[in-house]
Amino acid sequence: MPALQVSLACVLISSTLLLGACRRNAAPDDKALAHEIQARLYRDPILRTRDISVIVQHGVVTLPGQVQTEEESARAARVASGTEGVKQVINQLVIVGASPAVPVEPAPAAQPAASKSGPRSRRATRSRH
Repeated sequence: MPALQVSLACVLISSTLLLGACRRNAAPDDKALAHEIQARLYRDPILRTRDISVIVQHGVVTLPGQVQTEEESARAARVASGTEGVKQVINQLVIVGASPAVPVEPAPAAQPAASKSGPRSRRATRSRH
């Protein structure tokens, strides 16, 4: 009987250690993965100012949102794909460019205002000699 208890204890300890070791090598869960990608995006001085969301389902990352350039879109995808546990990145970022400046039309040239009293009459002045 004591040999059976020792054997059972060894099996339980072995399985606990084996399961613990497997768990350490497992991919992070989707919530943790999304959090890690958001943190990495925020560490980028440009990408932190952009409207980028991170959605993760079974290790597949979807990046919806808006950026200003193709380079920013590619950079966000690289950040996501470089994160451990990511299987695939679906880049849905829309490039909106810089906000265009609103053109200001010049004001029409000021026209001289007509006199309220109408045209002035010229008085003849005589010079005195």
